[in-house]
Amino acid sequence: MIVIILFSMLISSVISYFFGYWFGKKGIFYLSIFNMGICFMYATYLFVDMLCAKTVETTYIKLGSWIDVLYFNVSWDILLDNLSISMLFVVISISFLVHLYSYYYMYDDINSSKFMSFLSLFTFFMCILVVSSNFIMLFLGWEGVGLCSFLLISFWSTRVQANKAAIKAMLINRVGDFCLLIAIVYIIIVFKTVDFNVVFSLAHVYSLKPLFVTKYFTMSVLDFICFFLLIGAVTKSAQFGMHGWLPDAMEGPTPVSALIHAATMVTAGVFLIIRCSFMFEFSLFSLTILVYLGSITLLLFGFVGMAQFDIKKIIAYSTCSQLGYMILACGLSGYNLALFHLFTHAWFKALLFLSAGSIIHMMKNEQDIRKLNGIFYKSPLVSICFIIGSFSLIGLPHLSGYYSKDAIICLARTYDYNLIIYLSTIIGVISTTFYSIRLFYYLFFKKSLNRKAAYTATYNYQTNFANVVPLVILSIMSIFAGYLTKVFFIGIGNNTFYGSILILDFTNIIISEFVFDNLKYKVILPAIILTAIWSYFFLKKRNYERNNGQFSYYFFSKNFFMFFNKRMFFDSLINLFVCSFFYQLSYKLFYIVDKGFFEFIGPVGIYKVYNKGWLLFSKNIFKGKIWEYLHFITVIVIFTVIILFVLI
Repeated sequence: MIVIILFSMLISSVISYFFGYWFGKKGIFYLSIFNMGICFMYATYLFVDMLCAKTVETTYIKLGSWIDVLYFNVSWDILLDNLSISMLFVVISISFLVHLYSYYYMYDDINSSKFMSFLSLFTFFMCILVVSSNFIMLFLGWEGVGLCSFLLISFWSTRVQANKAAIKAMLINRVGDFCLLIAIVYIIIVFKTVDFNVVFSLAHVYSLKPLFVTKYFTMSVLDFICFFLLIGAVTKSAQFGMHGWLPDAMEGPTPVSALIHAATMVTAGVFLIIRCSFMFEFSLFSLTILVYLGSITLLLFGFVGMAQFDIKKIIAYSTCSQLGYMILACGLSGYNLALFHLFTHAWFKALLFLSAGSIIHMMKNEQDIRKLNGIFYKSPLVSICFIIGSFSLIGLPHLSGYYSKDAIICLARTYDYNLIIYLSTIIGVISTTFYSIRLFYYLFFKKSLNRKAAYTATYNYQTNFANVVPLVILSIMSIFAGYLTKVFFIGIGNNTFYGSILILDFTNIIISEFVFDNLKYKVILPAIILTAIWSYFFLKKRNYERNNGQFSYYFFSKNFFMFFNKRMFFDSLINLFVCSFFYQLSYKLFYIVDKGFFEFIGPVGIYKVYNKGWLLFSKNIFKGKIWEYLHFITVIVIFTVIILFVLI
C-alpha cells in the first residue's frame, strides 16, 4: 500500500503540471486534495496501529535492484519501522492540511496548478527520504526536497527577492549536500555498502579505528563520517552558521512556509541524525558539537526573533530556535525527545504559519506587525488559532509544546555538561515568551501605523471550508498531541523505538523524567508568567516610534536592538569575507584557466596556430611561380594515395 501511496503522489504531481489546462483549476485542486486525503487516512491508520501495537515491528518492502556493480549493490527497499511511520504521519498530515489550505490561499493565482504540482512532488520526495533503507535512496529524497524548495520559494518568479531567496537557499544547501555526499562516499569505501542495517551494525567497530592521531586530538573513522553527516544535517536544519537561507525562504507563498518549516525540509536534518543514532552514539566528538551548536542556535535566534517586525520572519526565527532544541536533544543522546519535539512542533508551527497567512490575506498582504492591529475583531477564529499556536510554542503547561520542549530542558539539567547549557534553554524559553507577547501586543492591543490597511481590511472576514478545517485540526493537535503521545515517545520503560534508535545510556533520560515531574511547575511556569508580565509592561511603557516608525527602542540599548534587528549582520559578514573572497578567486582563475589554458588548447588557440602557421608556410613556399604550385599538388596527391593504399 505504501508503494501505491508514493506512486499516487508522483502521478498527481505530473498530472497537475502537464495536464492542468485540461483538468481546469478546480479539477487540479480537487485531484490533489483528494489524493493527499487518501494518503492522510493511510498514514493515520499506520500511526494509530503503531500506537496500539504491543510489539515493535520492522517491515522491509523490496522493489528491485537499482545499482549492481561487482560486490556493491543498492536496492529500492522501503523501510517501515516506528521511526519512519511517525515521520510519515507528520509529513503527510501537514501536507494534506497545506494542500487543503492552498485551495483558499492560492485559488486566484494564475499558476495554481503548477503550485499544487510542486507541493505534491515536495511531499513525495520527503516520503522517499523518510522510508529509505540506504544512504543512496535517502540522498535521492534529500536532493529532491532541496529542488522542490527552490521551485516553491521562487514560485512568484516576477519578484526579485523571491528569486534571490531561492538561489540563496540552493547555494547554502549545496554546502551541506556536498558534505553529506562525502560522508556517503566514505561509507562506501569503508563499509562497502550503503545499507542501514550493515552500516549501523558495524559502526562501533570503526569507532575504535583511528584516522587522524595528534598529540592533542584523535579522530576515528566513525568520527570523520559523523562529522560530515552532521554538517549536512545542520545545514538542512538551518543551525547557526548555515541558517541564512531559512528566514529568506519566507518570500515564497505562506503554504510553502508552513510546509518547509513544519514538517518537511528543515526536519530532514534532525531526522538524519535520529536515523543515524547507531553511529552518533559512538562518536563523542560529534555529540559534543551538536550540544553546543544547538545551544547557541536556540539562544541567539530567540534574540533575533525579538527584534524583527515581519510576522513571517518572527515565526521563521522561532523555527530556527526550536530546531536548536532538537539538535541539543540529539547531542544529549535524547533522540526520542528530539523526535517528540519534532512531532509536536510540526502542529503548532504549521498552525502559526497558516494563521499568519490568513492575517496577511485579510490585511491586504501587509506583513509588518507595526501596521497590523485589531485582528481579533476582524477574525476571532483566526486570532484564537494564532493564540493557541503561540501558547503551545511558549510551552504553556498541558499544551503540546510543554511536554516536548520542557522534557529537553530537564534532560539538559541532568546531563553531565556545564550549567551554561541548561541556562541557555531557560533563556530560550524567556525569549520565546517575549516575542510571542510582543506579537500579541502589536496584533491585538497597539494602534496601527497603517490607517489605510486597517480601515480597508474586511471586518467580517469571510472564511470557508478550506480555510477553517486546517486551522481547527491544527489547533486541536496543538492542544492534545503532546498529552496523548507523551507515553509513546518518552514514557519510562517503553521500547517503542527499539531497533530504530540506539541510546547507550538511559540513565540521564530516566532521571530527567523524574526531574520533569518535580520541576514542571517550579521553573517553567514562573519563568513564562514573569516574562509575560514584564514583556507587556515593558512594551507598553517604552515602545515608542520615532521617524515614522522606522526605529523602535524597547531594548536595553539602541545598539543591542540594531544588532539583532539586522540579524547579527551575518549576511554582511558572509558577503564581505566569504563571497568576496571566492568572487575574486574565481575572477583570477577565469583569466588563468578559461581565458588562458582552455582557450589556448581550444578553438581560439587552434585558429591562431593554424593562421600563423599557414602564413609562415605560404610566405616561404609559395612565391608566385606556377611550378611551385604544381609541385605542391603532386606531393599532396602522392601522399594521399600512399595513405589510402596502406589503409585498404
